[in-house]
Amino acid sequence: MQNYMCLNVSYSVIKMADDSEITTLTHYIPIDVFLGMIEGNIKKLIHTYGHTNCGLRQEELCEKIKKIISEHKNIIFEHMDTRSKKKWSKEWDSQRSKYFSRLYQEEGFINMCSFGRKDDDFSS
Repeated sequence: MQNYMCLNVSYSVIKMADDSEITTLTHYIPIDVFLGMIEGNIKKLIHTYGHTNCGLRQEELCEKIKKIISEHKNIIFEHMDTRSKKKWSKEWDSQRSKYFSRLYQEEGFINMCSFGRKDDDFSS
């Protein structure tokens, strides 16, 4: 499957294998676009709230990250229909924990935040 994203258009079209048909999720924004939107901000926060040989100020950091997730999720959800939001939320739920663990590890810390569905539920 190939993804095509035009920067001046607010949605992507996912071409199916063999170029035989186009998916009905024409207002779907791939999870990788969202991750690209938040990664720099989150790394910056990790460095702001992290202290070498001392750890992270977890509570403040987790709240700031949740705010970034919420703000950026709202931006992309403005451009998605209900089916696309459900598909996106399912993918986010399956990737969230691994993504944050990897990101924290790359920055030299351990992820202690809980980013459960109840914390940032935007499935509507």
